[in-house]
Amino acid sequence: KLYKNGIYSCIAIIPFLPFIAESEVQSIFNEAKKHDLKYILYKHLELKGDQKLIFFKQIKKFHIDILKKYEDLYNDCYYPSKEYIKKIDSLINKNSKKYNFKIKI
Repeated sequence: KLYKNGIYSCIAIIPFLPFIAESEVQSIFNEAKKHDLKYILYKHLELKGDQKLIFFKQIKKFHIDILKKYEDLYNDCYYPSKEYIKKIDSLINKNSKKYNFKIKI
């Protein structure tokens, strides 16, 4: 009903969780298309201050298999490597074009 009345909806993948969200991108876009959404918004995960310690503790508890990847990706920084961000930008842009979604409002 919203779409028919000129009110557009979106999905926000915020934060984009490294090594978890990549495998879900295709299904997210498929579902968004089914519901006539127009926008996909996303932002990489930032781990500032104590957030990094707390988040890594949870990764260790629930996804120990990717803990080392997170440690390498975030190394001495609160955001992922520029190479990773470019990879995710490319993945989202490719799917946005495929499904005719905008990634900016």
